[in-house]
Amino acid sequence: MALYLDAVRPAAIALIALREQMLDDLDNDYGGIRWWRDHLDTGRRILIGDYLMSLTDSAESNLVEAAMHAHRVKEHWHADTMWMRGRLRDARETGQPMSWWRAERDLNRLVETDGHLGGFFRAIGSTLDNTAGLVIGVAGLRVNLVRCDLRDLRLDKTAPRGTLPEDHPGRAEQLAVTRVVRDAAAAGPRDWTGWVDDMRNTLVHRARRLSLALHDKASQDVMRPLPRHPAQAETEAIARSPKFLADRLHEHANDTIAGVLAATHDVVAATAAALVQLWQHRRDDPDIIVQPAQQWPMLKQGTERNFPGFAADRMPDYGTSGFLTLNPAQGRRLRGALLLGQTGPLEPPTWLDDDQLP
Repeated sequence: MALYLDAVRPAAIALIALREQMLDDLDNDYGGIRWWRDHLDTGRRILIGDYLMSLTDSAESNLVEAAMHAHRVKEHWHADTMWMRGRLRDARETGQPMSWWRAERDLNRLVETDGHLGGFFRAIGSTLDNTAGLVIGVAGLRVNLVRCDLRDLRLDKTAPRGTLPEDHPGRAEQLAVTRVVRDAAAAGPRDWTGWVDDMRNTLVHRARRLSLALHDKASQDVMRPLPRHPAQAETEAIARSPKFLADRLHEHANDTIAGVLAATHDVVAATAAALVQLWQHRRDDPDIIVQPAQQWPMLKQGTERNFPGFAADRMPDYGTSGFLTLNPAQGRRLRGALLLGQTGPLEPPTWLDDDQLP
């Protein structure tokens, strides 16, 4: 059995290389990225650096999850094609209309297929947004890092949001790495990133589109084309089309999904490789791009809730009845954030206390 990781391994390797660079630059004494000490206060140095490492983890995980969802959708659709062929064969042999009755296993398969299809586009969209966050962070763009997404790179324009002034030498570095993303995305079909974003939003936020199954007599295959305009409602899309089914892509959804996965992989791999080089360049010359505090406008950005959980009494008390396990990279991150010492947690930090931009 092949690993899902195998389908996206080159991009994963590039992301791991970027993460290792960041881990190597952590300052366990002063916190955060070592060569940002003259750029940022301790809190932002820790929060921005650690968030960038989280983005490398997230981009890799989301890309692998997308590969898994693509594999599972293909499997489920193949199984459903076999089911449909059987029903069509029975109908021909008996002269009766095709029976759509499904056993529990067949009904569950439909639910799992829809779940994996939604999961695929969610994971792809998250991968692209994570990658955009890495570009914004490593290139030092003046954009809120936690709230950014692919649109902030403005791939349809000459410059992303938050670039340095035109006469600043660091601006060329920012434009160059954005150009890598733009060129990698342009290698795929026209407007594919916008289509992916619409498809994700439709599956996550809006009423879902109809699932079509078109039997091809010549190949005996069952085609399942995806919407051409996923941002449109079902009846709107049909009404705006010159003929019936023109609102659907003219290819099997398996081909669409495989193409999206491959195109996304290539964007991530090219971008991460370029960011490795930019990180090294900035480490050697930290003043070429000063890490902007605008990437973390308020230290305490997240909302604090009063939700206690449903079974809080079952959590062991760390240090008395339970123990905590971390992989080495997570431990290095917590030490670089001044949250963990060599023997255990440190006292609550004070670097969150000054919540104003420097």
